[in-house]
Amino acid sequence: MPAAEPDLLREAPALAAPGSPAPDMLARVARSLLAERLPLADFVRQSWPIVEPGTALLGNWHVDLICEYLEAVHLGQIRQLIINMPPRFGKSSLVTIAFPCWEWTADPTLRFMFASYAQNLCTKHSLDRRRVLQSDWYAKQWPLVRLAKDENLKSRFQNTATGHMITAPVGGTATGLGGRRLIIDDLMNPKKSESLVERETALLHYKNTLVTRLDDAATSATIAVEQRLGNHDLTGTLTRQHHPPVKDDEQAGAHVVNGWTKLVVPIEANIRTRYTFPRSGREKVFEVGELLDARRKSKADIAEMLSGQTGMGTRMGAAQLFQSPQDTEGLRFKRDWWKYLKLQPLEVTRSIWVWDTATKKNEKAAWSVGIKILRFPGGVCFTDLVRQRVEFPALKRLVRNNFLSDPADLILVEDRSSGQQLIQELARPDDGSAPLPIIGTDEAFNKMEKEQRAALVEVHWEAGRVYILEGGAWVEPMIVEYAEFPDGQFKDRVDAGVHGVHYLLGQNLVEPHTEPYEEAGDLTA
Repeated sequence: MPAAEPDLLREAPALAAPGSPAPDMLARVARSLLAERLPLADFVRQSWPIVEPGTALLGNWHVDLICEYLEAVHLGQIRQLIINMPPRFGKSSLVTIAFPCWEWTADPTLRFMFASYAQNLCTKHSLDRRRVLQSDWYAKQWPLVRLAKDENLKSRFQNTATGHMITAPVGGTATGLGGRRLIIDDLMNPKKSESLVERETALLHYKNTLVTRLDDAATSATIAVEQRLGNHDLTGTLTRQHHPPVKDDEQAGAHVVNGWTKLVVPIEANIRTRYTFPRSGREKVFEVGELLDARRKSKADIAEMLSGQTGMGTRMGAAQLFQSPQDTEGLRFKRDWWKYLKLQPLEVTRSIWVWDTATKKNEKAAWSVGIKILRFPGGVCFTDLVRQRVEFPALKRLVRNNFLSDPADLILVEDRSSGQQLIQELARPDDGSAPLPIIGTDEAFNKMEKEQRAALVEVHWEAGRVYILEGGAWVEPMIVEYAEFPDGQFKDRVDAGVHGVHYLLGQNLVEPHTEPYEEAGDLTA
């Protein structure tokens, strides 16, 4: 890997000084100049037994990807880098431990400052770095990088070239300290991320303390690595909760927003994602349903974490595992706006299946969604949901079969792209099958943006007119998608439900009234 020319001759003037230990100094300089310039990924592999003795390193494409982004920081190609990835996939080992030690092999004058949510975590990382720097392996490869004896503490140390590594955790002070590298590793405690006070304390530490300690904005760099905790964590604050654009059923794994290069690596791909390695140009396509590393976490492991059996649940799992957080209460459709039914309504006046179909017949990264909605005197009730990735022939069978097995008065389809063809072929089938009662959604409503459509009907949720039938596995994921709308990654369940509520209730709110069976216990709030 091409690297910046190391400044390893800073002690060279001493060679010419009278009485200096020239032979020993010359030998150390020569060994350093001849030392192999390891790519960061190789440095990680070789230093791993020092940091994690007795534990095998599980190499994976994401390790090489992150290493190349860090190398781009080293070369000055990236000045502000955010890395979002799930816990226990090596983020601290790569970013907070290996990378600083590796940078000193090229420039031991670099001064680092490290921040985390707790001093004990900062100290642990500091001890790991010091163990690498004081190892026989490191001393043999880069003999000029030596720690100063008079400045070698657990939480801060300096080398003989005046480079230092110091910690500045949340709640600590950084008066008089600074550097050209600011590395933030989980600024917020995942166990306390729900606390507004904890969040504000962490963000104020970043704004009022950390960013003021960089030596020179033109040559310094900031790296923030964290598992997402919510829309108001550090990443959300720095990038204003921005989501990457999706084009041709695919999104980029990294993009630049508000001056930050944001690299997002989820535990499993929910959408086809293309990663371009910034140094080698290598590409990795993370296919839908593919796991980041099944050796670390399998689909069964992920399902268990999302089920809530480990205490994480769907909402926190969306943030910490999939790096796609939702707002606690909901950005537009608040969680407590939903009302719940234990049994289906008794006085159904209208029933529909409403479908939001993928925009292309062969689209594999998008979902087709069907929701069964009942109109009754108290409002509307969502009673079933179907969500699959299918090509058009399978989509047509899916719509027909669900209608036949669970009939409704009408099938409502968003009138665009594959939806138009679906309407034509199911209303006038040419295969001898019976025609279905299927129509397109309102034309004027279709022309609006998703957020505009949602704004016109969300009042029905707020007024308590939208119910959901308890018990289905589809219920919580749907509520999650509504809660993070419009900033969430997916909007298909929202769009289908919005179309259905608009068709059944319209845009003008009618004051809801209490039904007799609510008092009888069939309806629970």
